[in-house]
Amino acid sequence: VIFVSFWAIFMLILPFYDHFIHIFILFCHFSVTFLPLFILFNVPLDNMFERERVEHDYLPLYAQFGYGTTIWSPLASGILSGKYSKGQIPAGSRLSLEKYSWLKDIKLGAKSYQIDKADELRPIAERLGCTLSQLALAWCVANKNVSTVIMGASNAAQLQENLDAIKFVAKLDEGVMSEIDGVLGNKPQKSAITQQALNVRAIAK
Repeated sequence: VIFVSFWAIFMLILPFYDHFIHIFILFCHFSVTFLPLFILFNVPLDNMFERERVEHDYLPLYAQFGYGTTIWSPLASGILSGKYSKGQIPAGSRLSLEKYSWLKDIKLGAKSYQIDKADELRPIAERLGCTLSQLALAWCVANKNVSTVIMGASNAAQLQENLDAIKFVAKLDEGVMSEIDGVLGNKPQKSAITQQALNVRAIAK
């Protein structure tokens, strides 16, 4: 009952989410200035396809408060594992389950481009000697503003594979990251407001 109620509230505020984010950032400024309260982390969605929040919207918070993020869905509901290559749906996978039919409609519909992008990223992973899942996880960890990556696993072998992603973070140099950005084509650009906030912070230092 609690989950259903929370989900209903979430769906009601979803159209106004961006406004809530701006209010949240203002609250951070207020709390640090006037209250004995320090917000040290948040749990935003972040992966190779969903980058705006972590890589753009929260930039002023990292600079001013040493803010950290605990991110979820690093594999984009399994798309970045490569299991759905060319639109195939393996038996027993999340998209094969009836209760996730809504997610299947999204991933094979409006966001089907994600599967194509995952296929394009595979050669980079192979060249680095890792799996596509490990590349996607290492990419998240390589972001200095990401404190923790929440990941899931269906079995012990998958868990070990995901944990081994840490071994490949150092291989994601500037050249590799630029190559990944070239494939994804979605690197967030700093807005005028965000850049102004960063400039103010730099001057304050």
